[in-house]
Amino acid sequence: MRLGDLLIRAKLVTEQDVANALARRADHGGRLGDNLVAIGALDPRTLDRFLHRIPSEPTDIAGTGIDENDLMSLLLKLIYTDRLINVRQYVDSIKLPLQIVLDLVKMAVDRQMLHTLGSRNSDSLLDMSYTFTEEGRRYTIDALHRGRYTGPAPVTIEEFSEQVNLQKLTNELVTMERIKKALGDLSFDLRILESSGPALNSGRAMLLYGPPGNGKTSVAMRFASVFHDVIYVPYAVIVEGQIIRIHDPSVHIPLSRTPVSEDDAMSFVRREEYDARWVPCQRPFVITGGELTLEMLIRNTVEDWIERLQRIAGKIHLRH
Repeated sequence: MRLGDLLIRAKLVTEQDVANALARRADHGGRLGDNLVAIGALDPRTLDRFLHRIPSEPTDIAGTGIDENDLMSLLLKLIYTDRLINVRQYVDSIKLPLQIVLDLVKMAVDRQMLHTLGSRNSDSLLDMSYTFTEEGRRYTIDALHRGRYTGPAPVTIEEFSEQVNLQKLTNELVTMERIKKALGDLSFDLRILESSGPALNSGRAMLLYGPPGNGKTSVAMRFASVFHDVIYVPYAVIVEGQIIRIHDPSVHIPLSRTPVSEDDAMSFVRREEYDARWVPCQRPFVITGGELTLEMLIRNTVEDWIERLQRIAGKIHLRH
């Protein structure tokens, strides 16, 4: 996905703005973001904040923050389980830049895990094919027994924590205009609209209650469209050598991509403006339902206040 797609999805620019910026770039050169600023479609500070949140690709193996042996093992497991043939498929599967993948392949060849078959159709590095040696096959099967994860390369827990802080829900301001636009043709009491604003801006879970069939789910779905932020979710995170899957396709909905031609799709190696180990998604909005009577709500509220009063009384007693 390209920067223009991400900016459009975040509703910072329009498709026409991107088209105009691309036309200007054809004449004057430069980056898309700079041309959007030049035509007045985007404020420089807004662009800087947006770019700051985009995960950047690592330039080498050390930049991934992951041990080179773990990355090589993961690549070999992917080649084995997915029956990958050439470097082009390796890059697409492990989601790392070409140079890093080439370094991992060279490491595997030097350690006699892989054997070079050459390139059938061209001299391109992307079409270079490899096969397992007997030693490499035994090593990979043993690696699968030690850890079953096969998928894109993970990110470190430190990178994940930093990205979560950058894309907190409270970083986006929800205005009354946004809420009215999201609710569209649904009719509400003005008091509900006024109370929904602070609730949405709080970044906390919301409780919608009422009898069955009164539109709670419809309202919740409309609230989901209030948020325009693009967030980045890693496929997986590595914690003390253990890989944990994070991206859940049922919750983290990837943004739609602009179709590209075959020649454009692998422009050494991809046209993404971000680290491909992260999936640009709509902000997840999870809806759950359950039975909750008024008596249950009152009882829980009373019990909560009693507990608070007891804590306050305990503090007063300690002070005296």
